[in-house]
Amino acid sequence: MIFKRAKLHGAVGLVLCICLLVIATSLEAQARGRKANKRKPVQFAGKVIAVSDGDTIKVLRDKVPQTVRLTFVDCPEKRQAFGSAAREYTAALCFNRTVQVRELGKDRYNRSLGEVVLPDKRVLNYELVRSGYAWWYEQFAPKAVNYQMAQALARQKRLGLWRENSPTPPWQFRKLAGRNQKLASLDGGANISRRSLVAATIQKGDD
Repeated sequence: MIFKRAKLHGAVGLVLCICLLVIATSLEAQARGRKANKRKPVQFAGKVIAVSDGDTIKVLRDKVPQTVRLTFVDCPEKRQAFGSAAREYTAALCFNRTVQVRELGKDRYNRSLGEVVLPDKRVLNYELVRSGYAWWYEQFAPKAVNYQMAQALARQKRLGLWRENSPTPPWQFRKLAGRNQKLASLDGGANISRRSLVAATIQKGDD
């Protein structure tokens, strides 16, 4: 009886050891996966062939056009105040020039996300904030303290968009524009319904 009990305890201990080994192996694999997912920055050089807006450019990467969205910053939208000025500033610094792109990843539109280093070694993203043509994108870059400080200084000097007392951040502008578009769409649908009802009433009266 004692022998059987000892044997049972031994079997239970063996099962527990195997379970712990499996768990440890799984945790190690997950840790390796997380490390693999932390993609190292990829650098590539290319000529800027187009400037869509202040924070989006197109670069020839191995003779293939690649859209690059500047990280850490958000420029005014085209329909906003200083939207055109931001685009012109970006074009003046990089258009038709060969730049270095520090690619940090891709977004859902397959655009390269990264910092753009100009021929004179300045960083385009940072220059936009420093000159008052872009916001520090705090939501996606909370630890970019250098951009935060550049924005604070530009605001203090009232440079670019900071000439306005209360400029609207582009993410708020986009949100408001989307809401207005949705309301307009709903209102348009209501108008169509009202027109259909009137037309039906007239047709019924003619009968």
